[in-house]
Amino acid sequence: MQNFRLADEFFLINHDHHTGKPVMRRDLLGAGLVAALLAELIIDGRLAMDDGRVTVLDSGSHDNQATDFMVTSIAAQRATYPVRTWTENLDDTAYELTARRLIECGTVRRVQPRRLIGPRRDLFPAALSTPVESLLRLNAVIKNPAGADLHGAVSVVLIATVGATHVLVTDLDRERVQTSVAELANGLPADLKELVAGFEAAVAARLLSMRR
Repeated sequence: MQNFRLADEFFLINHDHHTGKPVMRRDLLGAGLVAALLAELIIDGRLAMDDGRVTVLDSGSHDNQATDFMVTSIAAQRATYPVRTWTENLDDTAYELTARRLIECGTVRRVQPRRLIGPRRDLFPAALSTPVESLLRLNAVIKNPAGADLHGAVSVVLIATVGATHVLVTDLDRERVQTSVAELANGLPADLKELVAGFEAAVAARLLSMRR
């Protein structure tokens, strides 16, 4: 079973692997990819959280276009900003960079839809069966949170934050899923807990703006 980076897995699980269409709101998907890339960088020791704001620990290049771009963008600012700021400003870029990363490793392919009216957003159907493997793995994480590794725990918590646990689980009741997600979130290291809190605030703000 292939091991994906957090943003790659978030991208794959939130797209229909046959049609390549997103299975959730495109703005929330982009925000989730920003959060996933930030989580990758925190786990790698290149970023940290300081009182709700994202800070840079290692600004060097690591030959990964997606994460290197995130670090460069954050380091270029004179001030530090909360997670919400980055989800609002880098969501489209995070989407494109993650898609390119998956195309380069042969996991998805880019398809340009044929339509005369409306936006022509590219589609990203899976070229391999790996999205199904990720679903099975994360289903196991929800069913046994005590045995989860850090990658699986963060993936499930980010997916739950955007309200997309329905793409993961088919045979557990809602209360059991919520309990598992809470256990996974409580077990995260401090910086990742702070990241998730900032991401929750960003998602809440987006949902509130849509209701107005």
